[in-house]
Amino acid sequence: MQWDAFVITAVLIILIILLQWPLLKKAPAKDKIVFASFLFIGWSLTLLDLMQVPGPNSILKAIFLPIARVIGL
Repeated sequence: MQWDAFVITAVLIILIILLQWPLLKKAPAKDKIVFASFLFIGWSLTLLDLMQVPGPNSILKAIFLPIARVIGL
C-alpha cells in the first residue's frame, strides 16, 4: 500500500471540503449527503492497491487459455 497517495488524497479531500462547503450550505441535505459519499468513496478507494488488481484482460486469459489448449489453438 502506498501511504503517500492516501495522505495526499486525504489532504486534497480536506481542501475540497473547505472550498466547497460554503457553496453547499444553501444546498439541500441530499446534495450534501451525495457530496460527502462521493468524497468518502474516493478516499476509501485509495486504501486499496488497485495497481496490483488484475484487470479484465487477465481474467479473460485465465478463462479462455485452457479452452484454447483443448481446442488446439
